[in-house]
Amino acid sequence: MTESCQRSRELASAYLDNELSATESLAMERHLHECADCSREASALAALSDKIRTQARYHPASPALAERVRTASAPVTLSQPATKLPKPSFFSGWVPRTGAAALAILLAGVALWQFAGRNVETRLSHEILSSHIRSTLSQQPFDIASADRHTVKPWFHGKLNFAPPVIDLSPQGFVLQGGRLDFVDGRTVPVIVYGRRKHVVNLYIWSNPGQADQPPKPSSLNGYNLIGWQRDGMRLSAISDLAAGELAEFARQFIMKSASEAPNS
Repeated sequence: MTESCQRSRELASAYLDNELSATESLAMERHLHECADCSREASALAALSDKIRTQARYHPASPALAERVRTASAPVTLSQPATKLPKPSFFSGWVPRTGAAALAILLAGVALWQFAGRNVETRLSHEILSSHIRSTLSQQPFDIASADRHTVKPWFHGKLNFAPPVIDLSPQGFVLQGGRLDFVDGRTVPVIVYGRRKHVVNLYIWSNPGQADQPPKPSSLNGYNLIGWQRDGMRLSAISDLAAGELAEFARQFIMKSASEAPNS
């Protein structure tokens, strides 16, 4: 194992937990892109994290436990002199402590569950950002360079288990430049590349069947804008250094045009 591989595996957990700096994350992404063994290790670790998030059992508190927690956490009002209060027994002191402990465990579980979901989304955003930066720095940002959707779309045939939509948005000011395959979120994904003036828009597409359609959701990371949505059994995420409003317009135009062209795509 090389020194780079050893360092990569030492930082894998911190990378997936988004604890590395932007420079370290980019170096990590570059190594994972070049080293198949470390990439498999990181993908396995990411898959385990996702499996815990999606398959771990969640046990809601029973009404009885909820009532005990409310009782234990209710403030005590002393309306009589302390000398007239009954002497606390072992059980009267133990039950409130048990209720408080149950409440703490319950709240910790909820917080961990919510954090896991946010953590996965944040990790995916960092992966998309790193991939986008790599492509803009590369001398060859496409595997297929063409402004013709009928040239780009067939190029993906046989390389994926689904057909990604390739939409011509030149009349709307987003010029198709080409496409490529990349490795993001532990999977090989198609990336459709568009240009607007001197800006690049990378559109990442995952097959995600069985999920309900979701409207575009914008976000930002390290000065870049991202927007993601779910439609027709696919998850799509666009990233660019365009202004947020322009990227939102890209998503809107893409959704409208893909819906109108779906039967003929």
